[in-house]
Amino acid sequence: MMGSCKVALFLTFACIGISSVSCLRCYACSSNSGDEECAKPQDPEHSLYMHCIEVMEDGVCIKLDTVSRGKPTTMRSCIVNGVTCDDIKKEFESTDVELKNCTICNQDLCNGD
Repeated sequence: MMGSCKVALFLTFACIGISSVSCLRCYACSSNSGDEECAKPQDPEHSLYMHCIEVMEDGVCIKLDTVSRGKPTTMRSCIVNGVTCDDIKKEFESTDVELKNCTICNQDLCNGD
């Protein structure tokens, strides 16, 4: 319990001391894992989000809409800053996944539309 308080306190001070991009909050969900609400616009009061700094030092928000074998999927998360939608499109070229939409942004909860 004390360890988690120390981590929370550290992250609070880290967010204050580091640029706001590092403490970016992004919606985090995947309709592929059964979260049908992920495909809909997100609500800051009820939708899940993550602090990118918890998973990577320099993250930005991403929203992907894909179709695989006729099944549409929406995914929202953090991604390493510098990765582009063209990079992601190239990754999907050798798969059966069609990238319908890719949005990368760097403001709090910007991947909610």
